[in-house]
Amino acid sequence: MKMVTEWYRAFRFQVCPRSRFLEFHLNGVGVERREVSAAQVASELIRLYIGTILDKQFSAKDAGDCAYTDFLNVGRKRGFYGSKNNFTEAKEVAWKIQKVLENFAFDPSFTVVIANKPMSVQFTDDIRFYSTPVAVVSKETGAYYLYFVKVTSSWRDDRREAMARDNQLLSEMYVAKTLCSGDFAGAIVQVISLSKAVYEVPFMVSWDEKLTTDWAEEAGFQEQRVEMLADSVVANDPSRTAVEQGVAFAQHRHACSFPYPCQMNEICWGDLQNEPHPENDPRFMPREIKLVSEKELVASWK
Repeated sequence: MKMVTEWYRAFRFQVCPRSRFLEFHLNGVGVERREVSAAQVASELIRLYIGTILDKQFSAKDAGDCAYTDFLNVGRKRGFYGSKNNFTEAKEVAWKIQKVLENFAFDPSFTVVIANKPMSVQFTDDIRFYSTPVAVVSKETGAYYLYFVKVTSSWRDDRREAMARDNQLLSEMYVAKTLCSGDFAGAIVQVISLSKAVYEVPFMVSWDEKLTTDWAEEAGFQEQRVEMLADSVVANDPSRTAVEQGVAFAQHRHACSFPYPCQMNEICWGDLQNEPHPENDPRFMPREIKLVSEKELVASWK
């Protein structure tokens, strides 16, 4: 069975295998909340529009204006999970996104090689891994670097060392290294503290062959096992409840409430425990498939 995957799936499995199954595999496609995470949308928009600035598609001001509008449109269409006053809070976050993008500056000693372009490599014989780095840049020395943008609510410099093991960073370095023909030196990490709408001082994470390769091998085989098990569970009896379908996947109960309430709690513990199709509930919907290649695969299965 051919499969496609990306870093977020591997991350979700580490947080809670049961949540990973529900989000990406339940009833063949997966289920997600109709409301979305404001922090996640903000991060995706900032990374996307920084890529468009580097690719010279937008000026910093135009990128900020577009991101401001896009964020509010997402809020109007889907709503933000856990927000008590959607409109007021959304406008405040949208303003911070706009300010961040308008203040974007790039070190002219680097040359942008690729920006905002989906990239993929073969993980295993059956799994292709996808990633969309903000950019790959180079120096006059010929060395290549991943330009990695991390959006967080707040930041402490003592977290720099831990960034070397960040799932998204490792995945993007793995793809960039695989596809770059020259000397790949590592990643330039630009952290953005969204609560203050400021750029932290960029820092370097050097390429670590063993660390990144070990992560890729583990993630690749993990994905293969998860996909095969999920496929057999769904094919077995799709009329069973979501909890019954997901029982083969361990539940990390600390993740139900830490660091924030899991968006699948109503399915695992609430009033949807006995529902085979929670995606029909007004609070949920079938997962929106974003990878074009996955859409083609899903279409071929029907």
